[in-house]
Amino acid sequence: MYQNILVALEGKLTDEAAINHAMNLAKETSASVTLLQVITVAADGPGGFGLQFQLELGSSGWRRRNKAEETLAKHKARLRLNGFNIDTVLLVGDRSEADEIVDYADKDGCDLIVMAADGRPLWQRALNGCPVDGVQRKSSVPTLFVSDGTRRKRVARREKEHANPIIAAFGGANL
Repeated sequence: MYQNILVALEGKLTDEAAINHAMNLAKETSASVTLLQVITVAADGPGGFGLQFQLELGSSGWRRRNKAEETLAKHKARLRLNGFNIDTVLLVGDRSEADEIVDYADKDGCDLIVMAADGRPLWQRALNGCPVDGVQRKSSVPTLFVSDGTRRKRVARREKEHANPIIAAFGGANL
């Protein structure tokens, strides 16, 4: 069914749920798995010094890149100890994370993109940006969003509507 699964990581605790789910799918389907993390920097200026400046030793871009490299290496080592053959990719680009993820999945021939679901309210995702929403809108590759299991709030159930408004007013009690 699946031959090449891409797990797009955001460097959050919720990534672990996406990785675990992808590993279970890979075990069942004998698929290869690639862990991908994207770091977005501002567009490179004239002369090509912008990217170099943003990833300069001690800069925030440099710290984000190092943290991502460490995280990917830890995941790779842990998963290889469990018998999985994992590839890791760190992309540094000036486009949105969603664009980079979608393009990588298309170019690499991925059958499935797995990401951790973003549980933030819609207004927060719109204000702060959300790679999950962008991938959902832009990807032609099937995408699976995995919940980390921490959102346990149940959806409110509608009361059964009664044809008789008097019975409904008394909470459906037998009269």
